[in-house]
Amino acid sequence: MALCRVPTLGFKQTTSVAAGRRQSLNTVDGLRIARIRQVGRFLSLGGDTTWSNGFQMQPRQGQQGVVASAVEGKFVAVPEAQPKPLRILVSTGDVMGDIHGAALVRALIDAAGAEKVEVEVYAMGGKRMKDAGAVMIGDNTGISSIGLLEALPLIIPALRIQANVRKFLKSNPPDIVVLMDYPGINIPFGKYVKKEFGCKVVYYIPPNEWLWNTSRTGAITDACDTILSVYPAEADYFRKAGGHVVEVGHPLLDYYSPTRTRTEAREALGYGEKDLVILLMPASRAQELRHVWPIIASAARLLLHRILALKGQHRLHFIVPSVLPNGEHILEQSFEEFGLTGYASLWHGDTKILMSAADLAITKSGSVNLELTLHSVPQVVVYKLDKATAWIARNIFKLSVKYISLINLILDEQVVPEFIQDAADPVKVANSAFDLLSLTDSKYRNMVLDGYTKLMPLLGKPGVSKRTAQYILDSLNSDR
Repeated sequence: MALCRVPTLGFKQTTSVAAGRRQSLNTVDGLRIARIRQVGRFLSLGGDTTWSNGFQMQPRQGQQGVVASAVEGKFVAVPEAQPKPLRILVSTGDVMGDIHGAALVRALIDAAGAEKVEVEVYAMGGKRMKDAGAVMIGDNTGISSIGLLEALPLIIPALRIQANVRKFLKSNPPDIVVLMDYPGINIPFGKYVKKEFGCKVVYYIPPNEWLWNTSRTGAITDACDTILSVYPAEADYFRKAGGHVVEVGHPLLDYYSPTRTRTEAREALGYGEKDLVILLMPASRAQELRHVWPIIASAARLLLHRILALKGQHRLHFIVPSVLPNGEHILEQSFEEFGLTGYASLWHGDTKILMSAADLAITKSGSVNLELTLHSVPQVVVYKLDKATAWIARNIFKLSVKYISLINLILDEQVVPEFIQDAADPVKVANSAFDLLSLTDSKYRNMVLDGYTKLMPLLGKPGVSKRTAQYILDSLNSDR
């Protein structure tokens, strides 16, 4: 359990107080009691204490104390009922949700400790949140997907986790539930906890309804007391939809700490100043390994051949950050299949140092697009769903998106090249990647970096997790 948790105090013994005598009662089951004396029919504690006519001591307002009552002619010291700890549940899914969730858990624990507020933090998330101090009641980071057909094999595991979580909450009702993205699970879960427990519900990092899908907007605003928004345009959108919105900024800003220059990062990694370091970032979900990685790997092979044909002095490194441990063997085996052996390698460390050293990234869409922006790494974005899922999205749900990368979506213009579904052709991806390397012309690279400059002010200021945690605690304390 999270910080400030103290053991429940309870007396296992009684202590008699002789009439007319002062007596010091020290620690009784962990509670230190002040001196007691009898005054007429009632006991009196040293200090600011008043008595009622029912043989029960009542501490004055704002003061902690003990309660004394008469039991069979003996005065018994018993502890005053302490306020219950605030019970906070954080619900998220996928790898990035676990990362942001862990930052929030740490911030909640720190804020509660500073205010001497007793809290219990529970989580549906992953290992990072557990390591941050939350009590895990469901690990759902392995059951995140995009698309209807891709979600079908995950329905039973997801329902099993939800059943276990709801059973747990029956005995441990939350005071507040913090939802983080993960709309397929979190929107109905938010409705459930609000109806079942009457607790507060906050949506931190809400789904990107304002960018491409407005069908669930009403459900989000109805389920939540407050939406903690990460973008200005997002805040405006949900306000117009009737939601109570507080802007907190994007939590990625809290991780961005440019402590190393490009040269320092390359020295730490063993790369030379003239080496070309290209990040291949295909997946945070298993389905993306199947649909996105083959396109990125094929493009990397074409890019490799084109760079080698220049006969320059460049050493080339393709680095693939390991995000899905269960997918590592697939990636390693594919290096040979796609002709990348000797040039490609897996990375198991912190990706921030890689981004500080990188010249370019070929990446899936998602939060990683913003991470690369913060590190000024030009990128080519690729995404592809299963064909049947894409058909259903276009023809049944009438889903149409102008852009797929968050950078282009937020700015509503083409800043980074992106290739979606049928347009995700390895040749096109490789050509765009080559243009961004500035081996012959830096025009395209500079256009992307100029776009990053326009985006940065829209992400807010660092300290996002702290502001979010403080808002959550303040909203709870106002009810006590």
